[in-house]
Amino acid sequence: MNTTVPTKTFCTVIFSFLVGLSAGAAANWPTWRGPNRMGIAEGNPPLTWSEEHNIQWKMPLEGDGSNSTPAVWGEKLFFQIAVETDKTPPASAEQAGPIAGRGRTPSSLYQFKVVCLDRTTGKTLWTTQVRETVPHEGHHGDHGLASYSPVTDGTAVWANFGSRGLHCLTLDGQIKWQKDLPLMRIRGTFGEGNSPLLVENKLIVVGDHEDQSYIIRL
Repeated sequence: MNTTVPTKTFCTVIFSFLVGLSAGAAANWPTWRGPNRMGIAEGNPPLTWSEEHNIQWKMPLEGDGSNSTPAVWGEKLFFQIAVETDKTPPASAEQAGPIAGRGRTPSSLYQFKVVCLDRTTGKTLWTTQVRETVPHEGHHGDHGLASYSPVTDGTAVWANFGSRGLHCLTLDGQIKWQKDLPLMRIRGTFGEGNSPLLVENKLIVVGDHEDQSYIIRL
């Protein structure tokens, strides 16, 4: 079977479910699986869906972020994307020793970005690029290069891109700090994806991969 991989892809993000959450503290969806990480949302979501029915808004977005769960705080909605470019620089240090397996090994630069939308209208409030590099390995066809989910506490947003680093941004999209993480090696290029855990003023990051795995507390 022949597979054609486009040089640039676009994902359509539909957030009617998140827009329809009830008011109050539970309306915030600060991390993967939401409040208390239970995957439970209060509200009255629709039971039927279609391209036109029960969709409050749809926004076409550049890049790949279809496996990332958005975080919501107040009227702001945050998520992560990876955008393939047509730039092919000389092999970087990160590309050393790519693992053969499922998916193609990227050869062009990708831009890794954090995006903030208005929760009610879908309008883009800001997009911040936190890293541009050539990924060292590919990923499974059902996965992506931006499958991590951000976390927020209403004062900042933390976005983990794994081998592309951990990044802390203000709610207005300004980079506060960035930290490189160990390069991950994934068997069969299944792809990376591990959202950070925020506990009071501690940020917990797990790296589970084929080399020495780790847990980091920041």
